[in-house]
Amino acid sequence: MTRRISRHKDFSLTLDVGNDAFLRTPRDSQRNWILKRVLKEAAEELVHCDSRVPLMIAGQDSVIDFESRSKGAPGKDEIMEDWQIPVMERMAEIVTTEQGSILEVGFGRGVASEYIQSHQPLQHTIVECNKYICNACNDWIQAQPERDIRQVEGKWQDVLGQLDIYDGILFHTYPMDEQDFLENVGKSSNFVEHFFGSACRLLKPGGHLSYLTLEADSLGRAHQRALFKYFSSFTLSKMTGLEVPTDTQDALWYSELVIVDVVK
Repeated sequence: MTRRISRHKDFSLTLDVGNDAFLRTPRDSQRNWILKRVLKEAAEELVHCDSRVPLMIAGQDSVIDFESRSKGAPGKDEIMEDWQIPVMERMAEIVTTEQGSILEVGFGRGVASEYIQSHQPLQHTIVECNKYICNACNDWIQAQPERDIRQVEGKWQDVLGQLDIYDGILFHTYPMDEQDFLENVGKSSNFVEHFFGSACRLLKPGGHLSYLTLEADSLGRAHQRALFKYFSSFTLSKMTGLEVPTDTQDALWYSELVIVDVVK
């Protein structure tokens, strides 16, 4: 067994590798370097998180009403809290960089849709699965007949055959059932990861993807690896001063958010 220990004044981390064949690099020094790096990064992350505790928003635990999300009429804040509005504006700006055809996954309150239309894309396709929100989306589309806007009703996984190839994709939705939550939140680097492969197929070369990262000041290694599996590059920026309420039910606990511009 191999043991490595990282000690800090406030904590210690112990890494026990019980399988001698695990991480068996060509040279022992390479294995030692990797193990030490993992421990060093874990310790640095803990220290960083501790330094940010005074900036954290308390928020509150919420019981997710999956029935309302999929079949009922969800409340305004359940669809999207107001602090996300400037985030939607920035994401819409990113995905309309080419001002061509745009795919929006999740109409929600229509905030992102309004911002997308403000950039006058040539075509705008919206995928939405909740029938109540679909009705609101249809009313919104009918109110601007001069624009080329199309609604596709259903879960994005079920309507891929009805979709085209796009210059930009904005993904803003959430788990629709408990299995979706367990698989794509609990076991993934981020909820959008399970969409990356489809997004890559639906984007033109040079097309842009943006989504709600729910990461405050960086992207984790697993998140970055998931992106590089499908995309050629991505750039990050940080939005600060977000007015996240103290009783937020979202998973963002700081008044800042990483905005991502992913390019195929």
